[in-house]
Amino acid sequence: PFRLYSGKDALERLPTEVERNRARRAFIVCGRTVSRKTPLVSRMRELLGERLAGVFDEIDKDTSRSSVMRATDAARSAQADLVIGVGAGSVIQGARIVTILLAEKRPVEQLVTQYPAHGPAVSPKLLEPKLPIVNVLTAPTTAQNRAGSRMKDDATARGMEFFDPKTRPVAIFWDAAAPRTAPPQLI
Repeated sequence: PFRLYSGKDALERLPTEVERNRARRAFIVCGRTVSRKTPLVSRMRELLGERLAGVFDEIDKDTSRSSVMRATDAARSAQADLVIGVGAGSVIQGARIVTILLAEKRPVEQLVTQYPAHGPAVSPKLLEPKLPIVNVLTAPTTAQNRAGSRMKDDATARGMEFFDPKTRPVAIFWDAAAPRTAPPQLI
């Protein structure tokens, strides 16, 4: 289950949602465009005030391994206790992977779904508790409430898939102004 906030000024409820999840160090994960060319992240900074521990705004469109690893390091350094994904598919997937990498202590290769030559795919059990996730969407995406995520390995261009039901969001925001920040071709 998750809470859905939608409509004009829905984002005004973000502080309430952060409080409901007892977070004191919310961390925003997004892309450069939404952070640097729209007022959305600035608005969220104002709303969250001192509860905002930091922003990582370099998740790229393919959810590259290097961008996700840098986001994870930044969230860890900020001592995040809640992750807010702001954007569409790649960012929302990236935010989920960040929570997995913050919690699980095994190498990435041991956390991703394996595809043996003979037999079905095997997703390892990721048992550690995950930080709560809030998604602030800027475009329609099937990623908004899933438990699976994909990132692209920079070196091989191979997709690395993660699956953990504990990474479903606690809340989704469809603020009326947020989709207007996305380029039309994204929608």
